[in-house]
Amino acid sequence: MLDQEEWKVVVDLCAYGWPYQKPTNLWVRGFEFTPQGRTGSGRCEAKCGQGEINQVTKKFHHYLAAASNKKAPGKEMTCGMPKELLAEVLAQLAKKVNITNKVVLDLCAGFQSMRQPATQAGCRYVAVDNMGDRSASLRGRKRASAALSYKGKVLMVKHKAEDGTEWWAIPGGKREESDETLQETALRELQNATGLKCEDWMRQLKSLTVKTGKETTYYVYEIQERLAGAEIQAAFERRNGKDMRRSTECKWSDELVEREMVRREDATIMKQLSTLANQQLTKFNFKTSF
Repeated sequence: MLDQEEWKVVVDLCAYGWPYQKPTNLWVRGFEFTPQGRTGSGRCEAKCGQGEINQVTKKFHHYLAAASNKKAPGKEMTCGMPKELLAEVLAQLAKKVNITNKVVLDLCAGFQSMRQPATQAGCRYVAVDNMGDRSASLRGRKRASAALSYKGKVLMVKHKAEDGTEWWAIPGGKREESDETLQETALRELQNATGLKCEDWMRQLKSLTVKTGKETTYYVYEIQERLAGAEIQAAFERRNGKDMRRSTECKWSDELVEREMVRREDATIMKQLSTLANQQLTKFNFKTSF
């Protein structure tokens, strides 16, 4: 095995667009591969773009560091190769040999994330997956929602239909072909509905949990400090696209009655988060009452 060490190249997936740092061995044989990524070296180097410097500790903190040492948030993120990494490998390989019509074999092709960079490089993409081509059934996929939560309160958006009907909802929607994962869908929908970008709140991330409903997968992002109303309103006014026409208000809430929400799953998640927050508060008061 020692003679195979020369095939190994270590990269950090955060340097290729993944939301958290994950050092990974990349085995390359037959040509020289020099990793680059977003940092120029393929390693994090505290400049991967997936985090920022903590102004108190002066240390680099990944936005999803709370989840990086546990099971990845959502099964789509437990394995696979980032599209940026594969595209870089193929580009460097193409400098040595003609890769047109060469086969890229995806042995774990549940979400077929390797298809796009392979075909764009002129290769033939072959998926080994007993579930078949899931990319062809995106319409049947579950919805994804991002519940930005603070002490039981959730950032909600009010929608308005053409007939004047209004209802509250947790930002969410169906996965699109451009979304590599359901988590990406949830974050995109959150930004579209509220105007908030990841960098506006990820630095406050305390924990991430995933809750699966019948129709929707909820990514619950618990933050340490509540975003001010003025900050939320400013982001809400920066929105563009269809959500500007159908969304009229955005605010923190944990007291919405069920009849104000079309999706029963949203109401269930709201109740769970509110109940958990009350339990934690009761436990705290009990401990400090002596």
